[in-house]
Amino acid sequence: MDGQQWLLPAKDTGALSANTNADEQIRREGDDLVGRIVSNSAQAEALEKGTERMAARPFLTLLATDYADELRDAFIAGAKE
Repeated sequence: MDGQQWLLPAKDTGALSANTNADEQIRREGDDLVGRIVSNSAQAEALEKGTERMAARPFLTLLATDYADELRDAFIAGAKE
């Protein structure tokens, strides 16, 4: 193992995804519908922002940029129900 092993994330236990949820309160800001994704996992902030020993592995901020279309469709579908 090389000296960079500490940069690798820990084995996936499912705790992060089990503790990350959509807030049910959707609000309107102008023409936009706005919702929140929240994580109550102890490791969420460390993964999102990084630590002095670990590079950041953002997952929440990527939702807005990489998954905006899918999130919008999911919120709209949920609002129709």
